[in-house]
Amino acid sequence: MVPVNFIKEKAFPGLRREKRATEINPKSFFSENKNMQTKVKGLAPSLKEKKRYINIEIISPEGTSVKKDAYKKAELKAQELLGVFDAAGAGIQLVEHSEKHGIIRVNNDYTDKTKAALMLIREINGSKIIIKTTNTSGTLRKAREKISR
Repeated sequence: MVPVNFIKEKAFPGLRREKRATEINPKSFFSENKNMQTKVKGLAPSLKEKKRYINIEIISPEGTSVKKDAYKKAELKAQELLGVFDAAGAGIQLVEHSEKHGIIRVNNDYTDKTKAALMLIREINGSKIIIKTTNTSGTLRKAREKISR
């Protein structure tokens, strides 16, 4: 009896027996197949989420210092006020902060909701505060320029 592989090789001389997945060495596989190595491209600009930068100013009574933890608490409080789904969609992040000013990055679609949530914050760490949004910018550079004025 003649093996099936022998018949296939005689009938189709150009057809070779392919290596099984267990026989393929990953290092030699990619080095031999240059066409398989393609660079992963990033997202097109039209598919990326647009972001806005909100400048905030924290107004507190005299003698009360505002630290980074106060900004973090304000960020968490805004996420709490927006709810789970809107907070996830908004992607609120504190980018920069100083003693009285800060910059928060937000998704473009949730800018108004985030501003409303920040307005509702009245107390952080037991001290009364007012969070005022001074302006909204599309670039971080412009947001920094507005703070320095």
